[in-house]
Amino acid sequence: MITGFFIARLLPQPLLQVAVVVDDFDRPAALMPFIVDTGAARTIIHGKDAVRYFAIPESELDSSTWTNAKPMLGLGGPVRCKEASAHFAFRHDSGDVEIISEKVLIGASESEVMPSLLGWDLLKYFRLDIHGGDQTIVLHRV
Repeated sequence: MITGFFIARLLPQPLLQVAVVVDDFDRPAALMPFIVDTGAARTIIHGKDAVRYFAIPESELDSSTWTNAKPMLGLGGPVRCKEASAHFAFRHDSGDVEIISEKVLIGASESEVMPSLLGWDLLKYFRLDIHGGDQTIVLHRV
């Protein structure tokens, strides 16, 4: 069982702390919050979080320099992304750590106003229990 939390800004948002290693970043793992987004097909680390949690220079997030940039469309509008290999470490409430290796999208610098999202590419490994009334979120490995 992996327990997340909610933050209330404009709307309550379910979050989960996940340690991530992105192979392209050549940096150690970063523990960062992801919004659990059942409407997102892919997990994405947006520009501000790449800078904040991985100390990536904004110049490396200039999509005009990327040879593998992909246009993505979401509720925040269109953004260019690149795909990278990543390893996600989920800490169970028992203290056990489970690592899942998947691709992750990295948002270009213009995506800095958007939050990073945990999408179905990773959520498919879990049963998700969200209770809005008491604002709890729990993932169970399936």
